[in-house]
Amino acid sequence: MKFWVVVAAAAAAVVAAGWVWSLGIANPEISSNAATYGGDGPVHMGFQITSDSSTTIEITEGFGVPSGLRLLGYTTGPFDIDAPPDSFRSDIFPRRLEAGDMVELTAFYEVDDCSRLPLGDDGVEVTVAIADGPFSRFEHRRQVSNDIFVSYGPGRGSWPATIAQFVCDADSGSIDE
Repeated sequence: MKFWVVVAAAAAAVVAAGWVWSLGIANPEISSNAATYGGDGPVHMGFQITSDSSTTIEITEGFGVPSGLRLLGYTTGPFDIDAPPDSFRSDIFPRRLEAGDMVELTAFYEVDDCSRLPLGDDGVEVTVAIADGPFSRFEHRRQVSNDIFVSYGPGRGSWPATIAQFVCDADSGSIDE
């Protein structure tokens, strides 16, 4: 009898853990849509990021800075693509999102060296965490949708090469291998 009580308790614990995980209570979930990219300097990349968790989450780190680009900062709302902002913020993280909330997060970069841009398909990621409670100390990397980025020729396909395309072609076309 004792054996079956232990087995039932263990099974209940596994089911409860799976339920907590699937709700996004322990494991922050996001969805995203690519909003904008490119430019002739500064170049930018923007995504609409939505919290799919059932609890408050935080975006704790942005998209990253690959070789060949220098991060200027971020904006957190829509902007006129023909008139980029004059200033950017670097202190926007952590960015809290309630369940179902969305933020438009755009990173602006200066192209430092077209020849150093990575050429592989490296994906775009953000770091997220549950905002409060026992699971808040665990951060998770989440890939955001980068299906808007396309390859413009031999050796091109990474998001850094794609957003810098116009600037690098105007300089010398040095993204090609």
